[in-house]
Amino acid sequence: MTKSEQNARWYRKNARRIKVNRRKQYADDPEFRRSKILQAQKRYAADPEEQKARSRKSTLARYFGMTVEKYEAQSKAQNHECLICGRTASEADPRRKDLCVDHDHSCCPGAKSCGLCVRGLICSQCNSGLGHFRDDLETILAAAAYIQSHKQLKVAA
Repeated sequence: MTKSEQNARWYRKNARRIKVNRRKQYADDPEFRRSKILQAQKRYAADPEEQKARSRKSTLARYFGMTVEKYEAQSKAQNHECLICGRTASEADPRRKDLCVDHDHSCCPGAKSCGLCVRGLICSQCNSGLGHFRDDLETILAAAAYIQSHKQLKVAA
């Protein structure tokens, strides 16, 4: 076994402890924190598109248990349109180019998803709406009935 293989094996075995120590050092040592921020800024300045791609890949994996390829396949299957309103991400919000990953919050408590509870891709406005209603079906149906009753009042007037 080579030295680099030994080092890799040791790191895998001690990764959790190392990460805890680095987080503590980042929190406690302003000089260390400053150096890490400068390193990140240099990496981003050198290749912003690469850093955005790495960030997107990491976010999809960490929060939704999916790969970029799986996201792209899902988006293509939906014709790049929101499953609720049918608009593309940029039609709903010109600042966005990707749809949001919608997942069942009751499946996995906390911010992270297990990956099995992903329902589909929706635009940012529909995602915000569901978030404000906290995925509560009764409240969503009550809101729909409220809007419907006011539309009927306008037609009758």
